[in-house]
Order: sequence, then structure tokens, then C-alpha cells
Amino acid sequence: MKFTNGGQARPPSGDDAIAAENRKLRMLKAAVDTAYALIVQADLTIDEALDIVNATKRRALTLFPDKEHTYDLIYGPRLLRAVAERFARSSDSHKAGSADRLPLNT
Repeated sequence: MKFTNGGQARPPSGDDAIAAENRKLRMLKAAVDTAYALIVQADLTIDEALDIVNATKRRALTLFPDKEHTYDLIYGPRLLRAVAERFARSSDSHKAGSADRLPLNT
């Protein structure tokens, strides 16, 4: 909230709302990028990778409560594809998990 010279609060302007939205978008992008990097690079079990996917979805819905459908169309598939690709490689040698286990548990 911004203040006038007299110290009284003024309602946020359109520019303030846009700046807040952009800030939330940057935070979401950072969360998704970090989750993706962890999934493809860290030494994780499939359960840990799926926990990261679920935590990222919860973070996205905290930032944008009314945008679950958008998350499910854009970010969810990207992260689940990373999990599927990562564990499909390792499941050839020692069944680490299957793609059937990949739905989100929110």
C-alpha cells in the first residue's frame, strides 16, 4: 500500500496491480524452474520427485488461487514429463516407478 504526502493510505493503482502480478509471475517461474532442475538433476526417488511436483502446484495455487486449470495445462505436464523421462531411464535397469504413478495428489 502506498501513502500520500499526508501519510494517508491510497488504494493501489493499476500500475501497482500490474507490478504485483509480474512479481507473482516471476516467483512462479522461479519455483517451476527450480522444481524442474531438481527433478532432472538431483538424486531423488520417484516419490520425492512427485512431492516436488505437488509442492510446486501448491505454491502456484497460493500465488494464483483461481488458476488451477492454467497450471494443469502449462506447468503440470512439463514437470510430470520430466519425472516420466527421468524415471523411465532408470526403470529399464531397476523398476524405480511407472508413469501410471504420476497423477498429482493435491
